[in-house]
Amino acid sequence: STGGTSASTSSIVEFYSRLPKGPAPASASSGIRGKFFDGKNASGKPLVAFIGGMMVFGYTIDYHTSSPQVGRPRVA
Repeated sequence: STGGTSASTSSIVEFYSRLPKGPAPASASSGIRGKFFDGKNASGKPLVAFIGGMMVFGYTIDYHTSSPQVGRPRVA
C-alpha cells in the first residue's frame, strides 16, 4: 500500500515542479478597456460621459414623446 502512495505522490511532485515559477506576466489590454480603464492614464471619465449621454438621450426621447407637438396640425 505504501508503494502506490509514493508513486502517486511522486507524480504530483513532478507535476508541480514543471509549473512556471514567479509572478505571472502582465497581460496587455487592448480596445476601449486598455485605452481608458487600464494603465497609467486610467480614468472613469468615459463611463461618466456615457451615463450623462444616456440621461440626455432619455430626456430628449421623453420630451418628444410626452409633450404635444407645437406647430403641427392635430390629426384626428
